[in-house]
Amino acid sequence: ALASSALTDDLQRMAATAHRVADGDFAARTGVERGDEVGTLAADIDTMAVRLQAAREDELAEEARRREFFAAVGHDLRTPLASMQAAVEALRDGVATDTDRYYRSLERDVAALHSLVDDVFLLARLQAGDLTLDRVPTDLSDLADEAIEVLAPVARRKDVELVLEAPSRIVVDTEPSAVARVIRNLLDNAIRYAPEHSTVRVVLGGDDGS
Repeated sequence: ALASSALTDDLQRMAATAHRVADGDFAARTGVERGDEVGTLAADIDTMAVRLQAAREDELAEEARRREFFAAVGHDLRTPLASMQAAVEALRDGVATDTDRYYRSLERDVAALHSLVDDVFLLARLQAGDLTLDRVPTDLSDLADEAIEVLAPVARRKDVELVLEAPSRIVVDTEPSAVARVIRNLLDNAIRYAPEHSTVRVVLGGDDGS
């Protein structure tokens, strides 16, 4: 009778666990440990729950990565749009002393927007883990100088001076467009939160202390 009662209890626990898992509670476990076929079935139920829980965690992690990606894209969009708006206003109001420079800035911003659109279409590749970066020798000083030129109209609106402090060349193997966006976003944030009439310095250095 005792053996029959224990078996019935174990079967009820297994059935209850199966129902909980079916309802989405993937942390449910039978807690049944037996050396017979019932124990094997209980172990199978627990293994199924473990796998479903892992799959759910992967799904949540992927959703978080998607949110982070689109948040980054949104931030990347604000940078060239703010620069373009400042340049257009300067040209419209006739305060742009070097119009060619402002037009070059606008061209770079348009190119940056095109790059962002391409990045959105690369989201599927990111999710599939099929994205590879084309690393090439890149001069970080050139990227920083270009970022300063692009964001100069934004800085002028706040009367913020942009200064680059770097050796003549700092060459690393990297993906230029990705690093350029990082530098531009950092500089955009610095301008955004800098007090008026202040200076934002972009300082580059190498591992050799240069």
